[in-house]
Amino acid sequence: ATRFGFKVWYGDGRRPEILHAAGAGQAQVVMVCIGSADGSRLIAEIMREAFPNVPVMARAYDRRAALDLLRAGVVWQMRETLESAFAFGCEGLRRLGVPEEEAVRTVNEVRRRDALRFEMQLAEGIDAGSQFFRPPQVQPEPLTPPKQVEE
Repeated sequence: ATRFGFKVWYGDGRRPEILHAAGAGQAQVVMVCIGSADGSRLIAEIMREAFPNVPVMARAYDRRAALDLLRAGVVWQMRETLESAFAFGCEGLRRLGVPEEEAVRTVNEVRRRDALRFEMQLAEGIDAGSQFFRPPQVQPEPLTPPKQVEE
């Protein structure tokens, strides 16, 4: 990145003195891209406290981490596996013979419901919005007698 004119700093962003030394207070945006959910949340909290006017974006591993990051002050987050799961599911539908438009429409509907549930969880807690992803109730068909009975 430095070859392209970007400043890149390496260090432990969970340490406020490292963020100060790296000039985080003058950054246009800070992007948190580490593998630790707790570490990402801690960096977001430090940034909110020390540099409240600097927007922070972060990768989140899962739904719970994404909710925690937003509550810690991150302005934008992306769950690492979510979009790849949507793409994977869409391709699976295509390979099962579902027409392209229907596969895309199905994935977009799941994406929409996930976003609604996420917003509810952000406001009300992790258990909110579960009605968006309840499995359909299966109605078993009546049993039919066998055509031949073995004796």
